[in-house]
Amino acid sequence: MASYTILREVSGVLVKVPKQGVNMKFVSAHEFTPEGATEPVKVPDHWKHGQIVDEECGRDPSEGKAIMNRHFYRLESGDFGHRTVATVRVSEKTCDDGRKFVFVDITKTKDVAPANEMSLVLGFPQVADDISVGKITVLRFTPYVKKLRSEALATDEPKAATA
Repeated sequence: MASYTILREVSGVLVKVPKQGVNMKFVSAHEFTPEGATEPVKVPDHWKHGQIVDEECGRDPSEGKAIMNRHFYRLESGDFGHRTVATVRVSEKTCDDGRKFVFVDITKTKDVAPANEMSLVLGFPQVADDISVGKITVLRFTPYVKKLRSEALATDEPKAATA
């Protein structure tokens, strides 16, 4: 049975929610019991988005694709294709055979101004707080810098950030 480790949890993160489409799938509420746990974990309804990482670097196709799964919670219909503020939890799943997968739980928060931004960075150098999600791709959290109003409109800035 797989084991899970929380790598980092960050609040007030500005994230881009993908548009609904082929790679964005609805997942009904369910539960599972991790190894060593006595109580099941209840997972609410959410949206799952698989994002291929390392593809741009000429990764050898025989190695397979590195996919980072992002799970979006508490989304509303107007959130798709836009930026929102959320609490982000990055976890690692280790399978019985030793394979490891990083996944990201993104829970939308209301009435919270952004304090950080989350981005995927391809290549090196890595900084100390980067989380590896592929052979050369990292997940990075950086302090949010409020943009000028004209820049905010052009980048679909959330209302909470411009207030």
